[in-house]
Amino acid sequence: NIRYLENRLVELSQEKKKISGFESDYTDLLNTVDNLKNELTKESLVWRNTLKKLASDSLTPAIPEKLNETLVFIDSTLLVLANKSNLLLDILDKTIPLGVEIDKETEKKKALIAQRQATALERDHPPFFKLNFKIGYGKEIHESFAIMKKTEFAELAKYVNERVNAFIFLFFLVAGLAYLFKRIKKRIILQNSGYGYYYKEMLSKVLSHPLSSSMILTFFFSLLILQNRPVVLRELSFYIIVFPLIHLLREVIHKRYHVFLYSFGIVIFLYVILLFLPNESVVYRILLLLISLAEIAFLTLFILRFDHTDKLKPLHKGALSVFIFLHLALAVTGLVSNLTGRIILTEIALSAVFFNIFYGLALFISTLLLDGMLVTGFDSVKWQQLNVIRLHGEVIKRRLTNLLNFLAIFFWIILVLKNFRIVDYIFDQLRLFFTSEIKLGSASFSLDFVLIFFVVIY
Repeated sequence: NIRYLENRLVELSQEKKKISGFESDYTDLLNTVDNLKNELTKESLVWRNTLKKLASDSLTPAIPEKLNETLVFIDSTLLVLANKSNLLLDILDKTIPLGVEIDKETEKKKALIAQRQATALERDHPPFFKLNFKIGYGKEIHESFAIMKKTEFAELAKYVNERVNAFIFLFFLVAGLAYLFKRIKKRIILQNSGYGYYYKEMLSKVLSHPLSSSMILTFFFSLLILQNRPVVLRELSFYIIVFPLIHLLREVIHKRYHVFLYSFGIVIFLYVILLFLPNESVVYRILLLLISLAEIAFLTLFILRFDHTDKLKPLHKGALSVFIFLHLALAVTGLVSNLTGRIILTEIALSAVFFNIFYGLALFISTLLLDGMLVTGFDSVKWQQLNVIRLHGEVIKRRLTNLLNFLAIFFWIILVLKNFRIVDYIFDQLRLFFTSEIKLGSASFSLDFVLIFFVVIY
């Protein structure tokens, strides 16, 4: 299945990284050995010229023994270095083809994933009502957990052991950010004048739980620090971080929307159980059915109870409505495809609903934190001592917060496209669009330079 192929891709990327590390280390050693050979060759030439001059000098009574011993030592050392150099070359000759084989295997796995996704509309499992429900569910769950323990959890333990320092750093980052947020909370001064009162008000609410806030930001840092993560670690990190996310959202949104947060928490609980089951099991299919029903109920309830008199711009209301109806359609698609035995389509549709909402909420909280800290810094007494801040602080605040909000939305759109498994295709098309040459008479240019020009002006 796709999960197995994704795990295999992670393993191959880790092996490729190791091979690349070996190649770099051996190349450095080979360069060091070659440099030593060159230096010793120069020394050997100097000593041999010295020997010739001494031999041709009639006043020299005899050639010093140490000179001959030195030359013998240099020659033997050069021979050893030559052998070491040849040995390193042999190792590199064997290592480079191994990296090529890993690249080929990686491309095969990507092609298989693309093939499986392309056939998502085809039936790949028995229909739901034709399953054998007269089985021992406890035994099935126990066997599934045993398989996970031997495969994915073993791989997770290996990954953690190889990156202990990174996990320790993330732990101290959580603690450091929590302490920083606690200090910032005491220094926030809410003032109605100037730009950014909303951000500081939201920051004050979010920082009432500094540990949860630090965990949210650390989650996004971990995406950069812990690369090539196993699938089980990636999914566990999502499910763990959701609970502090819900905790923070309770402080930010109105109480009438808290029921949606609790409903989202129920969906998370079902996903956590789903993590330990293979997609061939009956329990897995039942949980998918429950998740699809929970997502349909959650989104339908939001549509019915959403207050359209909320202070939202018409554009924002329209975008939110499109988003909700689109994901409601995806949840219904997940329900129908599960009933008809199209599990790949079910997994794609239901995971897209969950992760799009999750990433949107996580980026919303993170952006509020960054915007609030930025505005608070600009309004602080120390920053106001700078002439540029005192004279143009309001304009800079507005532009920087708009830039942060745009980057957050852009990043979320990329994650949405990734969840729909079309991000690579979209980027390839955009790359072709912006890098294609446009000719006007004798002049030619590409749109990427035009885009950079306008970004720099802004």
